[in-house]
Amino acid sequence: MKTKSISIILIVIVLLAAVVVAGAFYITHRNQEGKTNEAEEKNVVQEGYVLIYDNGEKENISEKLKETKVFDGLTYSNITLTKENGMTYILADVYNGTEETLGEFPVGIELLDEEGNVIRTVNGYVNTIEPGGTVKLNAGTTIDAVQAYDIRIVKQ
Repeated sequence: MKTKSISIILIVIVLLAAVVVAGAFYITHRNQEGKTNEAEEKNVVQEGYVLIYDNGEKENISEKLKETKVFDGLTYSNITLTKENGMTYILADVYNGTEETLGEFPVGIELLDEEGNVIRTVNGYVNTIEPGGTVKLNAGTTIDAVQAYDIRIVKQ
């Protein structure tokens, strides 16, 4: 009787261990498969400083472009350059670190190649910024100009 009870307990333990191992294998395999499918769905191609998504959207990933820029007392940061729905967009946070209200003026955003040559200039407008305040610069063009290495802010 004791031997039969021990045998049943051992069988139950072995079955439970098998279920746990099979469950862990299934969860691990499913997670790895899910990651592969996500990457395949995005289908991203990199050309130079640009990621091109299968839906046609483009994103500039140049570290130089993303660096903070200072022009006329204003600091431009969190700079992004993207193309979506046929438009190229340049976005940046503009911070006023001076003691006076600034803004209400147009700027040129020069898109530069690696040698510093101007590829294209996009017009932008800086709204009023109180001292210590931040506004969003949003400029766009219908030209596909997302391949820039860097930008430079200039007066217009």
